[in-house]
Amino acid sequence: MKVIRPRLSFGTAVVVLAFGLLTVLNIYVRLMPARYGFYLNEFDPYYHYYVTNLVYQDLTKYGLEGINKYMHTIDYNFWYPWGRNIPATSPSGLYFLVAVLYIILKGLGMKISLYDFVAIVPIFTGVLISIPAYFISLKITGNKYVGLLGVLLLSSAPGLIIRTDFGWYKGTPFAFLFMPLSLLFLVYAFESGKAQGAISVKQGIYALIAGLLVGYAQTMWGGTENMNGVVGLAFLFAPLYLRPGKTGYYITEQTILNELLYTAGALVAVIYPDPGRSWIYSPTMLLLYLAIVVNALYYANERLKIVSRNVFFGILVAIVLAGLGAVAYLLPHLINLRYLSALNPLLRTKPSIVSTVAEQLPTSGVETLFTYGLSSLLVIIAGYFLLKKRTLASVTLSIFLFWSFYVGTSFGELMDFMGLAVVIGAPLGLYYAVSEIRFEHPAVKKVKKAQPQGPEFKYEKIAAAAVLIGLTAFPVYTWIPQNNIPVSIVNSATIINQPVPAWIDALKWMSNSSNMPPHSVVVAWWDYGYWITVMGNQTTVIDNATLNGTQIGLVAKMFLSPPDQAIRILQELHGKYVVVFATGADAAAITRDYYLYGYELSGELYGIGGDESKVPAMIVWAGWTNNQSLFINPQTHLLTWYFWNNTLLGRLEPLQYQGWGVIDPSTGQVITIIPHYEVNYSNMGYYLIPLWTYRIYYGTNSTPFRLVYASPFHVLSNGMWAQVLIYEYVGNSTSATG
Repeated sequence: MKVIRPRLSFGTAVVVLAFGLLTVLNIYVRLMPARYGFYLNEFDPYYHYYVTNLVYQDLTKYGLEGINKYMHTIDYNFWYPWGRNIPATSPSGLYFLVAVLYIILKGLGMKISLYDFVAIVPIFTGVLISIPAYFISLKITGNKYVGLLGVLLLSSAPGLIIRTDFGWYKGTPFAFLFMPLSLLFLVYAFESGKAQGAISVKQGIYALIAGLLVGYAQTMWGGTENMNGVVGLAFLFAPLYLRPGKTGYYITEQTILNELLYTAGALVAVIYPDPGRSWIYSPTMLLLYLAIVVNALYYANERLKIVSRNVFFGILVAIVLAGLGAVAYLLPHLINLRYLSALNPLLRTKPSIVSTVAEQLPTSGVETLFTYGLSSLLVIIAGYFLLKKRTLASVTLSIFLFWSFYVGTSFGELMDFMGLAVVIGAPLGLYYAVSEIRFEHPAVKKVKKAQPQGPEFKYEKIAAAAVLIGLTAFPVYTWIPQNNIPVSIVNSATIINQPVPAWIDALKWMSNSSNMPPHSVVVAWWDYGYWITVMGNQTTVIDNATLNGTQIGLVAKMFLSPPDQAIRILQELHGKYVVVFATGADAAAITRDYYLYGYELSGELYGIGGDESKVPAMIVWAGWTNNQSLFINPQTHLLTWYFWNNTLLGRLEPLQYQGWGVIDPSTGQVITIIPHYEVNYSNMGYYLIPLWTYRIYYGTNSTPFRLVYASPFHVLSNGMWAQVLIYEYVGNSTSATG
C-alpha cells in the first residue's frame, strides 16, 4: 500500500516552525507571574471568577433554567445594603462563554478547578491573537513571512501582555481576540468590490460573522464599542473612496448586503442585560444605521441617476453632518464619563472621579514612543499605505490603526488597542516601507522576476533585517523581563516587585469564621472590595465597580472626618468592621542613616500604594476639593498635621506623625524636629524629612474601635513594609451584618 506523505515547501515549513516557536515564547512570557503563586491578577478578576462560579453552579444544577435564575440575581454581598444586580451590571457574555467552555472541557475529562481554569484562560486567549494577526498580513500582502513579525511582537507588546497575562481574567483578553478576528473576516468579506459580479454568499457570511464577533465581544468588554465605531466610520465614508473612475471599486449590492449583515450580527449584544436593548441605539450602532442609509442612497442614485453626482454628494454631506451632529449630541447621554473622556480629553482639565482611577488616566506621546518605539512609526506607515489602497477592507484597517493610537493615549485602560495596532500594523508598515526602497544602479541590467539578484533585492533584505533588530531588541530586553513580577495580590498591590503577604494573610484570617463572622459588613476603600468579598467571604459597601458614587463619597468622608463624625457615617453604612491598608518604610534602613533608627517614613513619600496614597482620590470622591489644603500641604504635597491627628484614617494608620526632621548633611544626625516644613532650614543647608513613629492608636482593648487583626509587620530588604489592619466598631450603637 502506497503511503501518501504530506508535502510542505521549504518556506511553508519555516513558517510553521517559526509560528510554533513564537507561540511557545508567547505562552512562556504570559506564564511568568505564575512563579509567585497561582493567584488571579489585579482586582476585577476576583469578581468575574465569583460570578462565573455562580453561572457554572446554576447551569450544572438547573440546566437551561439556570440562565433564568442568573438573570434575576441580586447579590447583597456587594454594595450593602442596596446589593448589586449582577446581570445588569456585569459582562455576562464572559461568564456564560467561560462556564460553558469549562463544562465542555470537564466533560471531556479535564481535571482542573474553575479558579485555576480562569487563571490560565487569558494566556491561551492572548496567544490565539496571533492567528488573525498573521492571516490579516497574509491576506493584505500575499507574503507568508510578514505576519510572523506580528506573532513575535505579541510576546513583547506591553499593553497586550498585561491584558492577556496569567490571572488576568476579564473580558478584555476575549475582546482582543474577537476584534482582530472580526477584522480578518471583514478583510475577507470585502476582498472584492468590483463593479460587476453576482452576490457572494460566502462574503455575506464573513460579514455576518464579523458582526457577531464584535457584538458578542461587547457583552464582555464595553471598550469593544471602539471597534464597532471604526467599522461604522469606514462604512459611512465609503462613497468618498469607493468611487468609479478612480480605483475601479464602488458601492455594490454586495457592499450594502455586507454592511446590513455586519450590523445585524453586531446586534447580538442585546441578548444580555448589559448592554441589553440600549445597544440598539448606542452611538456606534446609530453610526452603522446612518452608514447603511447613506450607502443605499448613493447606490440608488448611481443606478437611477436621479440627480447629478455633485448635487447628490452635497446632499450626502448634509445628511452625514446632520447624523454625526445628532450622534455627538447624544454621546454624553449614551456612554459613561470614563469613555467620554477618552473621546474628549479636555474633560479632564478639572478634578473628576475619572482622574482617581489609575487605568483611566491618559498616556503622553513621549511615553507612547518609549513604550512602542519604532513600532509606532511603522503603524503610521501602514495606516497611510492602507488608506491609499482605498478599498473598504484597507480603509477599515487604516482607521483601526489610527484610532487605536488615539484612544490608547487618551485612556490608560484602552492602551491595549495600541498593542493590538502594533501587532497588526507594524508588520504591514515594515512590508510597505521596505517595498518602497528602490535603488537604481546603472551597471545592473534588468533581470527576470524569478531571479531578483540585483542591488534592490539586497538592500531590501538589509533594510528589513535592520528594522527587525530595532523592533525586537528593545522589547526583548525591556518589556519581557518586566513581566516577571508578582500579580497584585501577591505584592499586596504595591510598587514592591517581590511577595508582600499582608493582604493574603489578612484575607485568610477574614475567611476563617472563628475569627470573623461570615458576611460581616466591612468598610474599606473601594480598591479592596472584591478581595474582601470573594476571598475574605465578607460583605462590602463599596468595591472596584464604582457603581454608586454617593456611597463611595460617604466612605471617603468617613475616612477624612474626625472620629465622632466618622462614626455617624459608619452607622449610616451599617458597618461593623473597618479595614485599613498602611504602607511605609524604615527610615534608617531606606536612607542608610542610622541616626534615624526608630523613625518611620509614610508610604506616601514613595507611592508604595497604601491608603495614605489614596487621600487625593478620597478628597475628590468626597467633593471636598475646595478644602484640599486641609489634608494636603500645597507646598510639600504631603499629608498635613491635621490629617494625621484629626481624621479617622489618620488615627487608624499605625503611624504617629512627629514632624519634620532637620538633618545635618555632613553627619546625618537629627538636629531637631519641627512641627511644620520651614524653607529657612533648607536655605541654611540642612536636609528636611518628615518623620513618623510606629504606633497603633486604637489597640485591642480600645473604644470605639478595637483592633482585631494586624498582619505581621515585616520590613523588607528594601526597607519598605505593608500592613493590613482590621478594626471592629464596638460603640454602643447596633451595627448590621449582611
